[in-house]
Amino acid sequence: MSNQNNQDNNLLKIYYPTVDRIYIETDRKLKTIEGWDEWKIDSNEIYLNLLKKHDPKDWSKQFFMILIFYDQIKNYTDLSISALPEEPAQPSDNEVSPNKIKEFKTDFDNYINCLKDWHQKLINLAPKALEEFSNLQVEVKIEINPGIKYSGEDPLRYKNIAFSYERVGDWDSAIEYQKKYYQAVNEYPENYPYQECDIYDLRRLPIYLYKGGYIEESWDEFRKLLAGKYPVQKSKLSTLESKILETIDQSLIYASMRNLCITDKRYKEAFIYRCLDLYCSVCSCYFMSKVKDYNESIYFIRERFFEDVDSVRKSFRRVARTLRKDYAKNIKTRARMAKVKELSQVVDILVDATKLLPKYESGKEWIIENIKSLSNNEIFPDCEKGKKFLKKEKKKFTDSNWEWNE
Repeated sequence: MSNQNNQDNNLLKIYYPTVDRIYIETDRKLKTIEGWDEWKIDSNEIYLNLLKKHDPKDWSKQFFMILIFYDQIKNYTDLSISALPEEPAQPSDNEVSPNKIKEFKTDFDNYINCLKDWHQKLINLAPKALEEFSNLQVEVKIEINPGIKYSGEDPLRYKNIAFSYERVGDWDSAIEYQKKYYQAVNEYPENYPYQECDIYDLRRLPIYLYKGGYIEESWDEFRKLLAGKYPVQKSKLSTLESKILETIDQSLIYASMRNLCITDKRYKEAFIYRCLDLYCSVCSCYFMSKVKDYNESIYFIRERFFEDVDSVRKSFRRVARTLRKDYAKNIKTRARMAKVKELSQVVDILVDATKLLPKYESGKEWIIENIKSLSNNEIFPDCEKGKKFLKKEKKKFTDSNWEWNE
């Protein structure tokens, strides 16, 4: 999509509300055409990837989706469509004059008229394009790994459908399609790349379960994730890479558990999960500092965490120097809500646990046992289990055949 990316870059330089409204109106008209909403669901992952590459500022989602649709018509169909009209260049500061401004206004008005005509042609072409796209989906070619071509169910399709149900709060449907997403990932002919199905995708199922009212099942799924029992096959990693990703994953899992506890005013549990979240985050930083050559790391680690090896090592040294101060600052709010008065003693526990590295599992046990003892057995994981659940409608998900791939 290099041509599209170049177009996006040009269009994104200056935001024109008049132009954006044309894209929004086109999307409104396309909604009346059968297959448009389904295509948008299927293409949502492309849109999300564009957001990572660009800073869209004021541009609407409809703007991006129309550009993606146009790009796919050019690349995946034999249908003929003219090039997208180019906006006129604004006069530079040293060229500004009444005549230049008038000339630009005339050119811009012509551009708007041409753009409206182009969008109408796109609308007229859309039914045929959507029909061709639906035929292409009968046998989807997945090329996550360029070395393998696979005909089968596209995992990203199910992931996008789950997203769409999440947006409207249809939790049962979101759960169903999230599980289908995991199943499609497992049917991929080799280990699905970690960056294509990482912890951000894996923790969605327990979150969906929780929001859908399946509280016990949600917490069970969180525990399985913490135990490393993922619903998909994991990429083959070195020992050090495994430790890096495991501690990153656990930090994010604890953060999700903390947030859900806060929504139910289970502040004591939220406090212990905040402590574990912060500790695991420090652990991941520690293990990243041990990487000697980041080029030998998997793509996911290199792209997300490394500028260069020295910067990561310096990063951990900075963390170590301000460890006590940072722990105290970051648990302060949760401690107040949980009515924990022994803040300095909790900080001592976290610092002592950090000194146990690289034995991070021992550090977690140290934190749980000592905070439990310090709070007279009042604060520990699941300490408020059921306390606020009475305010929710308790449900049990009926899919009893669902099992995690261990």
